[in-house]
Amino acid sequence: MAPGRVFPTPAKLLYEFVLINLVLMLFNLIPLAPLDGEKIADRLFPASWSRALERIRPYGPVILLLLLFVGPALGFNFLGWILGPPLQALMNLLIG
Repeated sequence: MAPGRVFPTPAKLLYEFVLINLVLMLFNLIPLAPLDGEKIADRLFPASWSRALERIRPYGPVILLLLLFVGPALGFNFLGWILGPPLQALMNLLIG
């Protein structure tokens, strides 16, 4: 059996490592309550947007669960649609 079939090549391992970390970084920047993006958005967005974020803060975990599990089950990949373009741009920047 070829070594690449059992264990990934170092290049493939590095690619997957970078991809997973970028996905986690971008996911954490989503401006919903339990994620860090909500704290960043609270500081950067105008006051009217901060009030809107304050109103949906209690529902943030439920919204995330719906986006992660229910959306793809119904054929609606909102997170892929939102995270896909910046992920691709960052991968092109880092990997080429």
